[in-house]
Amino acid sequence: MKKILIVDDDGDTRDILTMLFSEDGFGVITAENGKTAIEILEKDSSIDLIISDMKMPVLGGKGIQEYLVAHLKKIPLLFITAYGTIPDAVQTIKKGAVDYITKPFKKDIIRHVVRRMLETKGGEGRPGPRISRRFVEPVYRSRAMTGIMATVRKISAGNAPVLILGRSGTGKEMVARAMHALSPEKPFVKVNCAAIPGTLIESELFGYRKGAFTGASANFAGKAKAADGGILFLDEIGDLAIEVQPKLLRLIEDKSFEPLGSNTPVNIETRIVCSTNRDLKALIKAGTFREDLYYRINTITITIPPLAARKEDIPPMIDYFLQKSADANGVPPKAISDGAREALSRYEWPGNVRELRNAIERCVILSSGETIELSDLPREIFGVPETRNEKGEDRLSSSEVELIEESLAMCAGNVTSAAKILGVSRDTLRYRMKKYNIGMGEITP
Repeated sequence: MKKILIVDDDGDTRDILTMLFSEDGFGVITAENGKTAIEILEKDSSIDLIISDMKMPVLGGKGIQEYLVAHLKKIPLLFITAYGTIPDAVQTIKKGAVDYITKPFKKDIIRHVVRRMLETKGGEGRPGPRISRRFVEPVYRSRAMTGIMATVRKISAGNAPVLILGRSGTGKEMVARAMHALSPEKPFVKVNCAAIPGTLIESELFGYRKGAFTGASANFAGKAKAADGGILFLDEIGDLAIEVQPKLLRLIEDKSFEPLGSNTPVNIETRIVCSTNRDLKALIKAGTFREDLYYRINTITITIPPLAARKEDIPPMIDYFLQKSADANGVPPKAISDGAREALSRYEWPGNVRELRNAIERCVILSSGETIELSDLPREIFGVPETRNEKGEDRLSSSEVELIEESLAMCAGNVTSAAKILGVSRDTLRYRMKKYNIGMGEITP
């Protein structure tokens, strides 16, 4: 059983975190300040992770960190910090702390961060895989993503080609980067096959020698050579020019290639990881993708389901993107209302994780209050089409009618529940329903 030391001068916070991590199967010890925490660390050598508030009377989180450094104790330290002390938290990370989260923290976020930190540290006395400091493990809860990440961990140390399939925005590159981060620090080189013209892709991948063509004024090693010893990630492999595919096949089979303008093979140890949102078998039938290359790149295949098929992942992603968007844009963290969260969870997300991330960031930047409300969401997510009157004009430019109707529908006509979702009083909602003649005869109080 992993053991967590929780340090906070606020008793309610200690109780919440104790309950949370006890339910997750961790052993939990608590301390009300840094001084008491250090006394515990002096006696107990089985602590696997420390969660500490930054600011506390007697001794704060910095004091705990200084103790760990001075006594060569390599225990992961997670800081809980108020928005105003983020700069302090960043400085402590530079000095050895592993991560921080801001107040008010979300349960799913802190669970995710703790899990990642413990996996990085290693399990049951064995050293864990090395994790790139720039890498953040995917946020997920679904059985599908749990299985995918288990596969990623199994194959991360190998060298077999991997094909990652999934719709646009599902997180194919994220899985590729997870594979890289869970292996020893080596290069990760990405090439977007759809973004580079077919006439240039060969030289981009395999390089060239000076004088190979007009404008080749110096040698260029190419992306394949740059990825030597690491991963060459070929995004949108279905768009790779048919003329270049035999050379990629040789690279996979022989671990060698010849730059343009050279007859001398270059030998490398590069793992090929490809991704696509296209049907490669259909491309084979159409004659635009080689069948032999297809069977070489899909030695191991990982298929990422669309977000609509794993909606259990949406709630933790909402909380994760709320915090990341606030940090990235330099604004205080924002809460989200139950109604807005429910609407985000019910939406089908045709743009998948990328669309969810962008929607959350938009709301964080544009919403005026401390809480993101239903009315702050984009219309397509809220799911209400524009409604016009007989003259073809918008019934209400603020979409208030649609908001009220949707909220009532979500609450089966219950005015009290709908008012709570909208963030207004019950009397205010009833007044507006009467004003706009909305279902007054079909509702419940």
